[in-house]
Amino acid sequence: TQTSTHTPTSTRTPTFTHTPEPPPTATSLPCVTYRDVYPSQFFYRAVDWLTCRHIVSGYDDNTFRPYNPATRAQILKMVVLGEEWDLYDPGQPTFSDVAPQDWFYLYVETAFHQGIVSGYEDGTFRPYNNTTRAQMVKLVVLGFNKPIVTPTWGNQTFTDVPTSLPFFSVIETAAAEEIVSGYTCGRPGATGDPQQHPCFQPNSKRTSAQLGKTS
Repeated sequence: TQTSTHTPTSTRTPTFTHTPEPPPTATSLPCVTYRDVYPSQFFYRAVDWLTCRHIVSGYDDNTFRPYNPATRAQILKMVVLGEEWDLYDPGQPTFSDVAPQDWFYLYVETAFHQGIVSGYEDGTFRPYNNTTRAQMVKLVVLGFNKPIVTPTWGNQTFTDVPTSLPFFSVIETAAAEEIVSGYTCGRPGATGDPQQHPCFQPNSKRTSAQLGKTS
C-alpha cells in the first residue's frame, strides 16, 4: 500500500512591520510633575498655569488624571479659587448632601453665596454629579462675570444650541469671549449631501483636562 506524504515547501514567516511607539515622557511643570500630563497634550499649559496658582492639584500618586469626568464640586473649586473670593461659611449647611467636613463644603457655600449656583428642588446639590459642557460654561461665565451675549434668532453660533435651550445665552457668551469653541459636525443637506456645521454638544460630559483649559 502506498502512503502519500505532503511536505510543505514554504518557509515564509509572517512579518509585522508596525512597532508600537512608547508613551511620551512626562516633563516637569514649573510647580509640579504629573506622570500623565505631557507637553504634546492640548491642555498642558492650562494645567501648568492652574497648578502654579494652586487652583488645581493632582493626586497622591503624582497623577492629574486629565480624562476623569469633572464633577460639580471640582468645577466650583476652580471658579472660586480663580476669582479669589473669600471663602464663605454660613454656619449651617445650605444643602443636605454637602456637609462641613466635605473638602468642597466652603467652595460650594461660597459659590452659592455669590449667586452662581443653586441646588435642586429636593434641597440637594449633588456635588459628585458629572458636569456637562453646558453646565460648565454657565458656571465659568457667571463666575467670571462676563457680559451676557444673546444673538438674535437665526444668528446662533451652534446648530445644536437653539434659542430655546436654557443655556443658550451663556454658551453664546462663552463663544464670543473665546472661552470655548465648537466641533465640526456632519448633517445631511437639502439635497441629501453631507454638510459640515458647527455644533457644541451641550450635554456631553466634561473631563478634568477640558475643564482646566476652559477655566
